[in-house]
Amino acid sequence: MPWNTRRLAGYGAVLGVVVSIIHAYVHAFWSQTPEDGLLEHVLWTIPFRVVAGAALFAAVSVIRNWLMQKR
Repeated sequence: MPWNTRRLAGYGAVLGVVVSIIHAYVHAFWSQTPEDGLLEHVLWTIPFRVVAGAALFAAVSVIRNWLMQKR
């Protein structure tokens, strides 16, 4: 049975948001301010992590489906 690539991409995007929120809390509570400004840093990392998580999970799904199809 093939994996649903869209659904896994959505899960990856959600995981990217969660990781970004945790990263923002680390900056906020441990006083680790980045050099480029906290707001700019957080706003640039959230979309990057969302896209990266979605792409990673979708790629894993596509590779797995391709490998299962070859059997």
